[in-house]
Amino acid sequence: MQPNLTCTTEELILLLTLCGYQETAKGLGESVFGEKSTDAWDTLLDGASHQLMLKGVWDYDKAENDEVPLTNELQDFIKNYASSPHLVRLINQAQDTSLLFHSVSEDYWIEHIVVNGIIHEFGYVSLKEIKEDIRDFYLIESPTPLKGSAFVLTPNQFELLSDSSNVDILANNLEDAPFKDSFINFKEDLNNYKWQLDNISRFYLEDSGEESKMTNILFLLPSKNGIWCIKYIENDNEVFVAFELKDTNSWIEECMNLFNHTDTPVLN
Repeated sequence: MQPNLTCTTEELILLLTLCGYQETAKGLGESVFGEKSTDAWDTLLDGASHQLMLKGVWDYDKAENDEVPLTNELQDFIKNYASSPHLVRLINQAQDTSLLFHSVSEDYWIEHIVVNGIIHEFGYVSLKEIKEDIRDFYLIESPTPLKGSAFVLTPNQFELLSDSSNVDILANNLEDAPFKDSFINFKEDLNNYKWQLDNISRFYLEDSGEESKMTNILFLLPSKNGIWCIKYIENDNEVFVAFELKDTNSWIEECMNLFNHTDTPVLN
């Protein structure tokens, strides 16, 4: 990705405000900095404006004419970012990094890298580039997975995995299950990854007045034998959680499935 814009959170809040997306800017600001007084926000935005001036982003001629002091190209970029109805978010727990993609058209998205919740890098990317960026983001190269490494749990059983103290109880309950060995392998991998799962999720926002809705989510867990892909599935009107150990190409294709345009919520 060739960055079209690199900025801090404060600068991004100001850019959104200048381009008429005050509510989006406010939501971002409060999610990062909490509620502030009007004077405090003015101070924050004033500091951000000076930073944009130092970066050469500020258009002084437009400012003197009481116009938005940004190039038309940058305003269009912010508009595409702020008005995007589709968001796909990747989380890398080990690196404490997020990678977001905001839809622009059927084939192009805005890639949004967030580092430590402070620095934001934006750039236009194609679906072909997204596939490589996902590979680079997780830095996982998986061998051929073990045969038969798949199993299914109920949502309640999956929820038990959030607390390591429940796992032995769950393992005992699955003592006679045909997939017991696969579950034990998964448990060992989960323990090796400090009991956390990476995930890639898709959100839909119909318009600026509605809250975002998660429409799909895929959990990922690296393993020495591949990578576990974990997703909700529906069968005969019942919801289950499917676990499957996959190789590099297969798990990336699973991730790319979240970039399709089906936005019927699958999670309540």
